[in-house]
Amino acid sequence: DFTNIPQTTAFSLNPKLFYYPSEKTTFWIGLNGTYDDRKGGDLTLINDGANGEHQFSEYNTSVRLSSQAVFEHQVSENKSLQIKNSVAYFDRTLTTTNLDFIGNQWNSFTELNYSIQNEKSDWIFGANLYSNDFKEENTNLPRNQKDVTTGIFVNNITDLSEKFILESGFRMDYAADWGSFPLPRISLLWKANDHFSSRLGGGLGYKIPDLFTEEAAVLNYQGIVPIDKNLLDAERSYGLNWDLNYKTIIKDKITFSINQLFYLTSIDNALLLNSRNDGFFEFANANGNILSQGAETNIKFTYKDFRWFINYAL
Repeated sequence: DFTNIPQTTAFSLNPKLFYYPSEKTTFWIGLNGTYDDRKGGDLTLINDGANGEHQFSEYNTSVRLSSQAVFEHQVSENKSLQIKNSVAYFDRTLTTTNLDFIGNQWNSFTELNYSIQNEKSDWIFGANLYSNDFKEENTNLPRNQKDVTTGIFVNNITDLSEKFILESGFRMDYAADWGSFPLPRISLLWKANDHFSSRLGGGLGYKIPDLFTEEAAVLNYQGIVPIDKNLLDAERSYGLNWDLNYKTIIKDKITFSINQLFYLTSIDNALLLNSRNDGFFEFANANGNILSQGAETNIKFTYKDFRWFINYAL
């Protein structure tokens, strides 16, 4: 007699304003507001109140406010400048029978990029700033966390020939308290004909430790000690992926496409949530590396306004 999905009341508002000061310049700003209230748990408690065995409930209330702003200017026929910014505020209250988790979070993102489009090669140069500030309320175990990350990047797409396209890029991020992260990536696309193509690629990645992992969410963040920046390292990943694509039209009516993906990812310093002898939980880096490998098949049929999807993941 537990709810399969929560009773949900939600409201969203997303106005946008566009401004065109000249033929070469565009500016738009948007605001997004979302209120979400979810009630789940014991059906008897929800309908009639707690009694006897019917004690468990879980209430989630969240408010999200965010802004988006984008400025675009066409410098010349093949060169353009873009500046974009987003500021977001997220407030959440999670209440269960024996727990209250209350916190709010500010995020901001700003990026400047300059693109050059040539006949056979496109370039994008840019820099960005990202900040995150989480504060927890109503707790004896505050897990506040504040991070600032700056980065510069360059991306390139080059047509090597009619059949081969090379995509490459390099990013350098610096996260205060966590260090520097060089992040190269490269992929090669082969277009055999109008029906078949294949892409092989790889690159490096990273993730800064924070409280909001799937393991922590299962525990409703109860009993988890604060993240210690002096004891933890950021996760680093090394990935390869290869996919095959085929598409055709059956009897001039049905479009058929299939994508077969294979991937291999190695993660160093993977973040794990471990239990302690005193009943609390703490994050720690895994020893060695964690290897994730798999395949995914996606098939799609399209007929007029109807689409059928078949997916298999291993």
